[in-house]
Amino acid sequence: AGEEERLHHYRQLLSEALAGFQGEVISGGTASGVSGIVGGLSELLEEKDRSGFKTVGYLPNLLPRGAKTDDRYDLILDTGGSGFSPLEPLQMWLDLLASGVQPSRVKLVGIGGGKIAAIEYRLALSLGAEVGVLAESLRAAKELLNDDRWREHKNLVSMIPDKMTIRALILSPSSVLDRASLERAAESSHNNAIKKKRHKVTDPSMEPWDKLDKKFKESSIQQKLYAEAILRYGGYGVRKKPKSQIKLIKLPEDRLKLMAEMEHGRFNVERIRAGWKLGGKRDHLKKISPYLRPWIELSDDVQAWDLDYVAGWPRDLKEAGLEVYDLKDEPKEGK
Repeated sequence: AGEEERLHHYRQLLSEALAGFQGEVISGGTASGVSGIVGGLSELLEEKDRSGFKTVGYLPNLLPRGAKTDDRYDLILDTGGSGFSPLEPLQMWLDLLASGVQPSRVKLVGIGGGKIAAIEYRLALSLGAEVGVLAESLRAAKELLNDDRWREHKNLVSMIPDKMTIRALILSPSSVLDRASLERAAESSHNNAIKKKRHKVTDPSMEPWDKLDKKFKESSIQQKLYAEAILRYGGYGVRKKPKSQIKLIKLPEDRLKLMAEMEHGRFNVERIRAGWKLGGKRDHLKKISPYLRPWIELSDDVQAWDLDYVAGWPRDLKEAGLEVYDLKDEPKEGK
């Protein structure tokens, strides 16, 4: 693909992945390449998605010939250098650390890049940030995944070009659900999956809850840990309430599909983090799955799994004493 086609692909991917994102997006600050895509996000995103969204660029005092500052960034910070160098990512990290930001809260999405990006990826991994790189973008991103010294790093994730998989990488887990509630909701969800016999063949992940391997239990708990964030993205909140007072709501089809797609993105990231690879037939021993792909590439039957799973969240969370409610029904401040 040509350069313009490539940039159009990543422009669409990032704008969809970051719609509704709350936080800072930091990049190079120039009007070209991926930096230019980040600078243009404020123009691409809808007005409702720009609240709480800020773009920050780091640039040297003297730009190389032909390079141009992107004035669409909310904030451009001058590193005082001459020409592009490792000073830009170093200054970014100095500022983040001085502001009290924990490296573990930083997510770096790597798309291609040259020598400086290669340093930036490794610096982020060294400090404890999670780095998700798109192998298809080649150059520094693919080189990192092929580097024997780094490819097995626990915080390095080989991403697929899917908007909801990228969004899942940067998703923050629940701040409301406690461990006991998560376990009760996970057990309820797991038991319902067994009743519906989702897997036609014998599968260790479908053992009864009290006999289930710890790693599968933890996987189910992690699903519920992120359920609140996914529900909020779909316009729903989660609150504690006596079970007798909880009203079960039915998630409408349009929002259900959105959240099911997001849940599949979360599934992709979880499996990739655990070392699973894309393959033709599911093999839990070799960690091979045919489902590690974008939502639109899944069959209707497989999509139905996620749709059915998310549709059951209000019921599963009720078992943990939690009510799913429409945020539009939330009382306004002062009322």
